[in-house]
Amino acid sequence: MKFRNYLTEAKRAKLKSATKSKINKDLDKVLKQTYFNKIPLKDIFNVLEKYDIVPLQEDYTYWSGILSGGRKETERVAIILGLKETQDERGMYTPISDAELIITYYIMPSGKYEVIGYVG
Repeated sequence: MKFRNYLTEAKRAKLKSATKSKINKDLDKVLKQTYFNKIPLKDIFNVLEKYDIVPLQEDYTYWSGILSGGRKETERVAIILGLKETQDERGMYTPISDAELIITYYIMPSGKYEVIGYVG
């Protein structure tokens, strides 16, 4: 899948609103299960990669890390997104300027997670 199919006419990396809608519908399908034993990051990232989008760290390399609730019951995380095809020799990607992955999760008393995720 070529990333150009998902970009606006502008030269900057921006997602078309229709593509955001498609991604969000796919994320809804993945997250429709009410409670998870762990946060399904791999499944969430697989949805993004279906559209040639990758999650990024602050240095624009592929995201690596863990999500932990810490001492709070509810957490909200925003993850930068990039275009898969733009990876350079340093492992950096071109970020998408008008979209990010938002993941909100709630740790139930049972220890299971309620997870909401969308590209906003």
